[in-house]
Amino acid sequence: MHVYQPETIKSDSAQEFLKRVAPDVVVIIAYGQIIPARLLTLPRIGWINLHASLLPRYRGAAPIHWAIANGENNQGLTTMQIDAGMDTGPTLLQHELEIGPDETSPELAARMSEIWRGP
Repeated sequence: MHVYQPETIKSDSAQEFLKRVAPDVVVIIAYGQIIPARLLTLPRIGWINLHASLLPRYRGAAPIHWAIANGENNQGLTTMQIDAGMDTGPTLLQHELEIGPDETSPELAARMSEIWRGP
């Protein structure tokens, strides 16, 4: 398995790397950059993202913060396939959890980070 973290995914070197390794799938988590359309078709299966909201709610940046700020009672994680839109690709898996009445964004983020951790 390759772990590749380019400074910017828009670079020519990132595109050349992906062409060279010809991955079946690319997995990203909290990446913070929009994947250029020209790269979306390079992996055979596609790009998979773990997003910190129950999509389609709270697309984009800071979904945990927005859920807390808006007084939501629950939040969750969505595993999704990336397409050209902002967090608009097909949903593959979702895991919902309750937000504690006094829970802060950092506390919820820490708790969410433990959900998919293996044994």
